[in-house]
Amino acid sequence: MLARIKPKAWLVLLAVAVVVSIVPLSSLAQPNQARVLVALRNVKAPYPQLIRTAAASFYRIRITIINQCGRDYLGKLDEALRPVDYVTSKAGVANKSWHKAGRAIDVKQTYPGVVIVKDLKQKGLQRVLLRCAKQDASQGQWYGPKRIQQRGKQGYYLDVTALFLNEGWNRIPPQGKVSEWWHYEYRHGARNWPEAMRQLYSVRVLRRLYPGSF
Repeated sequence: MLARIKPKAWLVLLAVAVVVSIVPLSSLAQPNQARVLVALRNVKAPYPQLIRTAAASFYRIRITIINQCGRDYLGKLDEALRPVDYVTSKAGVANKSWHKAGRAIDVKQTYPGVVIVKDLKQKGLQRVLLRCAKQDASQGQWYGPKRIQQRGKQGYYLDVTALFLNEGWNRIPPQGKVSEWWHYEYRHGARNWPEAMRQLYSVRVLRRLYPGSF
């Protein structure tokens, strides 16, 4: 059974969205971080933090999903902020990731009622559809077998990807054999990755960790 949101739950989210608190990370104790990093209240993730502008946009999307679909899809994330010194050999994981700049999230790859369909307007990209809590036409839009691309049950869904795109978030193409449909980046206020990183960390630290990039 799909989880439903209690009435007026969006009011609680709206209240916490305006409360800014800094959660220090032992590996990220740089003087610049307190100026722009904020915690994502009531969000479960390894490091639930984003830069202030990305966090504000994230909350707007989260509240819209609750209002229009009746589900708190963004209450849990696979990832948000990533430590600046994070290194992995896992396929598809970029070393110079926008996660490290506090400007990217990974939505849950396993979530009840989520259907991933091909984006018919942008080759190689996909869209995230979330099945609405109510299936009485009061929430979402109708997706029949053809529109759902035979990838899920027909019914009323909300196009989550459309909400992110409307807020100016970006998707990325597949990284090798890794789809990356779950990944969204917020690049407003930064012309490129090095500039975004300098908003959080000292150049001295960045030059040590990323020789030749700064």
